Amino acid sequence: MDINTVYLSNIERGRANPTLNMLIKFVDALGVEMWEIFDFGHEASIKELREAMNRLLKESGEEKLRLAVKIMRAVAR
Repeated sequence: MDINTVYLSNIERGRANPTLNMLIKFVDALGVEMWEIFDFGHEASIKELREAMNRLLKESGEEKLRLAVKIMRAVAR
């Protein structure tokens, strides 16, 4: 992304705000849409989170499911 690691660390810790150009670099690097950066759905109830997970599982193919399991395992450690 061609970003200074100190600047990135400050953004992650809420000590600096990213510019619009930096947000564009983030979404490009992550392969997500801009709105997803600002989606705070993770603050939903446990029931809502399970329903969202079930919807994703039903809609995803094998490759995406394998990736999801890898990510969940890494996060759960």
